[in-house]
Amino acid sequence: MRHILKSVRRSQGRRSQGFSLMEVLVSMALGSLVVGIVLSDVSSNVVRLARVEPNYRAMIIADTVLERAMSEHSTSSVSGEENGFPYQIEAGSVAADSRVMELKATVTASNGRPISLAVYRLRSIMDSDS
Repeated sequence: MRHILKSVRRSQGRRSQGFSLMEVLVSMALGSLVVGIVLSDVSSNVVRLARVEPNYRAMIIADTVLERAMSEHSTSSVSGEENGFPYQIEAGSVAADSRVMELKATVTASNGRPISLAVYRLRSIMDSDS
């Protein structure tokens, strides 16, 4: 009995170096759980970004063709294609005030969704610039 008590006291007095197998397994399980959550979030954001990108490109093209139509003082409807995206520019008066002109650019994104941008200008400003 004395022999057993001495060995128990010796093991209690010594501090073991490193981690136990159980501590390593628990930390690996927690680490893999965190990595799984992060990868799931990143992959869902990549899929969401892939859906948004065609609309963003169409919006940039709509801005470009609208700026071009404004610089050319366009007063008629025009349609065409820019970088593979079909667009249409419509010009018209605003119903509330005939002095205000609306230019509206509509670009169809590669996913089929139409993206529209509009600008309003006074006719007198546009007429005096030319």
